[in-house]
Amino acid sequence: MEGRQSAKVSMICFRTGDSKSPATDLWLFVVNRAEVKNAPDASAPRFKKINGLTTAVWTQGGKLYLLGMMGGENRVRKFL
Repeated sequence: MEGRQSAKVSMICFRTGDSKSPATDLWLFVVNRAEVKNAPDASAPRFKKINGLTTAVWTQGGKLYLLGMMGGENRVRKFL
C-alpha cells in the first residue's frame, strides 16, 4: 500500500494492559481509502507481523483502518 503524502490521516494511541500484564501502546490509523494506492478491499482484517509489531488492516465505509501493537495476532484481535 502506498498513500499520497498530502493525505490526511487520523491517529489515536491507546494505553492497554492491567495490573497483571505490562502496558502496551495500541495505535489506530484511519484514512480515506481512496487516498491509498492498492488499498485492500476486505472488511475482514488482514494481519501482518513486522519486527514484533502486529498490524490488522481492513476497510469499512470508505475508510481504511490500520490497528497495530507489539505482540502476536491474538493480542491485537481482542481489540477488534
